[in-house]
Amino acid sequence: MDRKTTWHERAEKVVNRVNTVFPNPDFENWALCEELRLSATAACEQIRQFSLETETAALLLNQTAYYLQEKAQYSPALLLYQHALNIREKILGIQHADTATTLNNLGLLHAEQGEFSQAITLIQQALHINETLFGAEHPNTANNVDNLASLYYEQGDYSGALPLYQRALSIRENRLPAEHPDIANSLNNLAALYDATGAYAQALSLYQRALSIRERALCPDHPDIANSRNNLATLYYSQGNYQQALPLYRQALAIKEDVLGAEHPDTATSLDNLAAVYYQQQDYAQALPLYLRALAIHEKALGADHPHTARSLNNLAALYEVQGEYELALPLYQRALKIWEAVLGTEHPNTAACLNNLAGLYDALNNYQQAIVLSERALTITEKALGEEHPDSLQSMNNLAVLYEKQGQHQQALPLYLRALAITEKTLGAEHPETIQALNNLAEFYDVHGEYSKALGLYQQILDLIEANLGADHPDTAQILNNLAGLYSELGDTTQALSLYQRAVAVLKETVGELHPNYQIIYRNYANLSAQATAATRKASWLQRAVKVVNRVSKSFPKPDFENWSSCEELLLSATAACEQVIEFSVKNKNAALLLNQTAYYLQDKGLYRQVEVLYLKSLAIDEEVFGKQHPSVAVDLNNLASLYETQNRYDEAEPLYLKSLAIREDVFGKQHPDVAQSLNNLALLYKLQDRFSEAELLYQRSLAIKELALGTDHADVATSLNNLANLYETQGEYALAEPLYQRSLAILEKSLDPYHPVLAASLNNLASFYDTQEKYALAEPLYQKSLVIWEKVLGDNHPDLASCLNNLAGLYDLQGKYQEAESLYQRSLAIYEKVFGQEHPAVGSALNNLAGLYYHQGQYDKAEPLYQRSLAIDEKNLGEGHSEVAISLHNLAGVYYQQGQYDKADLCYQKSLTIWEKTLGQNHPNVALSFNNLAKLYDVQGKYAEAEPLYQKSLAILNKALGKDHPNTKITRDNLQQIQAYLHG
Repeated sequence: MDRKTTWHERAEKVVNRVNTVFPNPDFENWALCEELRLSATAACEQIRQFSLETETAALLLNQTAYYLQEKAQYSPALLLYQHALNIREKILGIQHADTATTLNNLGLLHAEQGEFSQAITLIQQALHINETLFGAEHPNTANNVDNLASLYYEQGDYSGALPLYQRALSIRENRLPAEHPDIANSLNNLAALYDATGAYAQALSLYQRALSIRERALCPDHPDIANSRNNLATLYYSQGNYQQALPLYRQALAIKEDVLGAEHPDTATSLDNLAAVYYQQQDYAQALPLYLRALAIHEKALGADHPHTARSLNNLAALYEVQGEYELALPLYQRALKIWEAVLGTEHPNTAACLNNLAGLYDALNNYQQAIVLSERALTITEKALGEEHPDSLQSMNNLAVLYEKQGQHQQALPLYLRALAITEKTLGAEHPETIQALNNLAEFYDVHGEYSKALGLYQQILDLIEANLGADHPDTAQILNNLAGLYSELGDTTQALSLYQRAVAVLKETVGELHPNYQIIYRNYANLSAQATAATRKASWLQRAVKVVNRVSKSFPKPDFENWSSCEELLLSATAACEQVIEFSVKNKNAALLLNQTAYYLQDKGLYRQVEVLYLKSLAIDEEVFGKQHPSVAVDLNNLASLYETQNRYDEAEPLYLKSLAIREDVFGKQHPDVAQSLNNLALLYKLQDRFSEAELLYQRSLAIKELALGTDHADVATSLNNLANLYETQGEYALAEPLYQRSLAILEKSLDPYHPVLAASLNNLASFYDTQEKYALAEPLYQKSLVIWEKVLGDNHPDLASCLNNLAGLYDLQGKYQEAESLYQRSLAIYEKVFGQEHPAVGSALNNLAGLYYHQGQYDKAEPLYQRSLAIDEKNLGEGHSEVAISLHNLAGVYYQQGQYDKADLCYQKSLTIWEKTLGQNHPNVALSFNNLAKLYDVQGKYAEAEPLYQKSLAILNKALGKDHPNTKITRDNLQQIQAYLHG
């Protein structure tokens, strides 16, 4: 016997032995299958290596492939199925029943990967074999017919699936006992088809019949009974009848948990279904733990990269999305997409479905461009894989149309709406719910775009269809009555609109009750229109009066510069009342826009931010309507609104407004106009605040170049640009670049302005601050003092700029240890801010914080504490509890508590401060490192060394990266960490 023969025999023995122990790959045997997987795959490799061609070899290949398919390992499963097929065709023949079984399994594998054409070919071959061997009416033939029908169903080819499902059912009813489970399976599949096509009555009858068979033929807790209850629940779910669906889903879940176990994938499916009902009922608190549990089961039973796991991820993401938790939803959608692309391929329908969901999330985030890219890709995939007439393709068309509309691409949206409608009418019929939905989408499109006659005809058509199918007293009837009423209201036919609203309200009162959200919405529509009709005549006369008031107040309200603040304050009540009339009576003229803008500007200067945004937005809307969207007044409105958002740290909202304002000015004035330079300057300041220094530098330089060209190199506005650029360099620590610019700016102002001009004082103050930062106190102090003299002389004793200078000089004295002089100046600065702005302005909060800091430096913690507390309260009220300035106040207050030994209070404040900074500044900002260090120090002093150590480590990692290993702050934290590690670890 040669060596090759010996190895061949050994391989055959191994295969036989493994085949004997490798079980049928049902779920209850998965644990054993997994234990034997390596042995099975190794044996399969020996089948290939030694060309074993036995029935046992083919069986092992088939069983191993089946298990790998269940675990979503499609590529190796495919190779094993093909090998099994080759062996069976060779040793058993192409007309053998086992050959047909492998063909069938191989076809279902292709189907699972979305490769429907290959799947259909293989299952048709299996069907042909079984028809030849057993005849057209044999149960084996019925199995292939049923599988073939399911392939057509999955592609949305319901007309192709229906006769096959009916044939499979007929064979089984003729050849099998009346209570046979396969008959129930056929009834169930046919019912699902009727459910998908909206034939709910036929679906219900078949589902109930299938359930009845299973209940008689099987034990009460059989999984197939659970499946029947699940399917019946799904039918109710499809019709929006959640109350009937809920108990059936619960019963199905209870059976599966009891019989299959809490960790079975089918249990996870039931959890997903039950969660979906709660999701639709907006009971998100009930849905969340079910979705989380389903995901955990799928990950454990099937693996982190299985398609069912992806489906659970998708469901959970949708739940987070609907609650506005987009940051939680996005990574889940992305992970689901990654799984489907890796396992099923980039062209699979499930991949398209996930792309659609991800597009919907980007839509919610107003990232329409990204949403459109994903939605277009999804439509391409579904049309290619399933055909343009599949429901998934129709859904993709509709989603894409909606996105085009939001982007103003109306000409691209309309053909998609029309195409979707034509296809649904053709494939599902004129009365199908999907067709009615397509009609409604098109009607809403025409309604929104003012094509009222087209919208009216469609809404009436929809109403007729719904009344014919569901009855005049159905909730869906009420919804379309509401839409129709809204359209008549837009057309000015108040009488007809009120009549339709009354009908809708009556229907919902009887069907869903007065507490239902839909009833309340439609009743509110009715009540509002009724009130509007009553008030219409009265409002016309009030509008005329409002216009007169607004025009009069607009002319008397001065430009809100500081010198006019007293007049502004005297007229503030009149101005705000007039602004309210502008909004209430929709006054739309240039005087109204100007009054809104000027009043908002004054309120912003006073720190009353919460009242400002509405006024700026209304001013912008009026100017756009009166002058058009490219007018300089609109640019001013955009700039002011952006300035407000910048003050509130809403940088992402400020940037597009500044850019839009800049674009208008460039278009109207040309790119070399001083107003363009001002816009560039504003945008640069925003980028500087965001640490986008390179972008800010380019804009400041461009602004400077424009001013030098348009105004001359010695103009005061050029000095302002030099000052801004210098400040940018100072912020980056590039002092050698900053100093000559500050000096040049000051030289221009000293030459071009009066010796006592406020702008000159500001320049002196800036240069003094520059020297102050570098601890060049001897150079800084005389500049501060000179600046102070100018402001006192020109602006008087109570100007905010004077208070700012007093504050800066006080800070200098504080650093030098001249605490008495510093205290006097801080107190004077605070008094000015309180008098000018009131007790609760952010500037007052900042002044309180500085004075508290002075007391802290002197160890006067009892004096510092109430000032820090008051500063914190002001910041929280004006800026919101999540603002970075609030974090500073919390951090400072924590320091006081630390020094007083109030460690619990210090801990709470440090934790809050850390949370805010991580959210607003990012995980790697030096302020975050400071929080970690101080929190660690707090634990350190309490002997909580194990808690302190990881915080010091986090702080050090951030500082090494952000400031470098040789920075003083880095060295301090490193020393702290080394000391505690020496104590902990020896």
